[in-house]
Amino acid sequence: MQKVVPNFWADAVGEDIVGYYQQVLGDAAVTCAAHVRYPAGPRIGGTLLVDLEFYGYRVTFINGGPQFRPNPSLSLHLRLPSGAREVAQSLSAEGRVLMEFGEYPFAAEYAWVEDKFGVSWQVFGAAADNGVQPCLMLCGEAQGRGTEAATFYTGALPDAAVGDLVPTSSGELLYGTIEIAGEPIALMDSGVPQDFSFSTGASLLLNAHGQAELDAMWEALSDVPAAEQCGWLVDRFGLSWQVVPDNLAELMERPDAYDKLMAMKKIQIADF
Repeated sequence: MQKVVPNFWADAVGEDIVGYYQQVLGDAAVTCAAHVRYPAGPRIGGTLLVDLEFYGYRVTFINGGPQFRPNPSLSLHLRLPSGAREVAQSLSAEGRVLMEFGEYPFAAEYAWVEDKFGVSWQVFGAAADNGVQPCLMLCGEAQGRGTEAATFYTGALPDAAVGDLVPTSSGELLYGTIEIAGEPIALMDSGVPQDFSFSTGASLLLNAHGQAELDAMWEALSDVPAAEQCGWLVDRFGLSWQVVPDNLAELMERPDAYDKLMAMKKIQIADF
């Protein structure tokens, strides 16, 4: 099971999201891993979650309404051996271009675009193989803390390690990588000031094995008590995490599970 799953908040997401990404990236690149409906509340029967796999990498879309929207502080790296220009154009057709497709010092073919759901994609062409991984850009109030974040996350989370950290001449993080349970996450400080930072619009879900691991990750990460709700927390950098048991799907099949989850802060497995 994938340990870390990027989650993007969206409004009115349903079955159409599958077709959209299959059209943009190709049928073979995108599969629907799960489609979950609201079991209760004002949206009963409507879409709650859509789990998609991009080249085998799982990403979740939350149909939560218009309150939040993703921003480029959490993006997805998309590596493509060919067709990068066309994919970048298709993704931005109903969104916007953040960095034009072209050659850059760090990549022969690259573009940074935002799709119609607000998800930011950094598209790398001429790659050795297809692949997806999340990227954290520290900006706003978290600007300049990239190296600190890399050290903190790998110390706070189990089975984690720091990869390469490349500093700028001023000491900020030009680019870096960490691994959590063997899964890579890229980090960087923004090169220019931004008017946004981490928000509820994009989060990272952690699959914890058992209550003890869940408790340890929660205690290590949570830094804003007021933000704790139904497995969600906010860390010292403003990044939102969802810390959930890796058998949550099975737990949610139990009677009144949805209402019980909504009443929790940190998830208590035994209370389902």
